[in-house]
Amino acid sequence: MSKTGDAAKRTKVGPGSGLGVIALAVAVLGATVAGLAWGLRGELRELVLAREAESIAAVLAMRQEAAEESVRALGVEPGMEEVFVALLETSRLRGVLAVQLYDDAQELVAALPETAFGTAAPGTWTREGPRAEWLDGRVWEELWDEPLAEGVSAALLVVTAPVATGETLGWARLWVEGRAVAAEFAALDRGLARQAGVVAGLGGAVVIARTARRAEALARRLGSHYALLEELPDRLAEADIVVACQG
Repeated sequence: MSKTGDAAKRTKVGPGSGLGVIALAVAVLGATVAGLAWGLRGELRELVLAREAESIAAVLAMRQEAAEESVRALGVEPGMEEVFVALLETSRLRGVLAVQLYDDAQELVAALPETAFGTAAPGTWTREGPRAEWLDGRVWEELWDEPLAEGVSAALLVVTAPVATGETLGWARLWVEGRAVAAEFAALDRGLARQAGVVAGLGGAVVIARTARRAEALARRLGSHYALLEELPDRLAEADIVVACQG
């Protein structure tokens, strides 16, 4: 036999190597999908926060309009007092813990409760629209000296909205209990984990090989499931992602 034939014989890829290549490909794919899911997680959270900010700001605007109409009916031009009245009305929304009103120089004008959380403005507000910030439970004691009430979530949603009455500009800030948003974040995380196929180590993957024995062996290594070759057409129709290897 020639030396070339001997070399080819020595470097021939065995059956186990094909399984290893597939395992590596699936692992790389899983890591890639997990990375994409993590990036999508941040974007989805931003959408949730933007929705919450817009909803609360819309309620505030409606109640401010009603308060201003009431004083105009008395022949008085509305001012920041009516904005604060609207804030007080908005504080009746479920989960609102505190409200604060600032002038255009971001100096505190009024607050209820007066000692609630931080009263200093962050100095980075813009008038582009309402925005919401998510604060986890670790900041509660830093912001408010009073103990956490029973049944109240320590996570906080802080909504800041630009307000105006006549030529007077200002800012409204509302501190909202974050339990509902935290639950929505958790549901989003669970959904992303399922879709990414990274829960319990690619548990949603299905392995198909020429023989059931090889498919079962690789599925066991991946911690996933296997199917018979004759099931391939149906499985392809159900699959979101297909990884193929020939060896």
